[in-house]
Amino acid sequence: MTGRVWGDYALVEARQRLDSAAAPDWLSAFDARQREEERVLGRRLMGLLMQHIAAPQDDQALLVEARSIAVRYAQECERAGLTAADGLEATAFFRDALTEVAMQMPQVAQLEPDAPVRLLRKLNQVFNVVQVSVVDYFAHTADPHER
Repeated sequence: MTGRVWGDYALVEARQRLDSAAAPDWLSAFDARQREEERVLGRRLMGLLMQHIAAPQDDQALLVEARSIAVRYAQECERAGLTAADGLEATAFFRDALTEVAMQMPQVAQLEPDAPVRLLRKLNQVFNVVQVSVVDYFAHTADPHER
């Protein structure tokens, strides 16, 4: 239940932030096709996050899938001419939005006392994998003359 309620609120929050007048600079680097690809990857990641939150134990297979999504995301960033720092900034944008929603959950839904901490821990596990994977992708694909 917690994962589903959080997911619904998180999607609305992220979409509102992207559609706002203060949309992040890196967003304009993506053309229409790339934005659609990013939406597909974002939905996959949200589904994975909700599965991870709902799982009673940490599921390493879900974290491996998060890594795969992050690599595809990094590839799209690279195609759009973005740097590793831009990719990290983009993942931080979503991490911040989703974390803020998680912090609001006690006011939104009746939760078990440990639910907000568990939600944040699971969210952090996935985003740690995503952010490290984005940086790792750029580190291994960068032109050695640019390092």
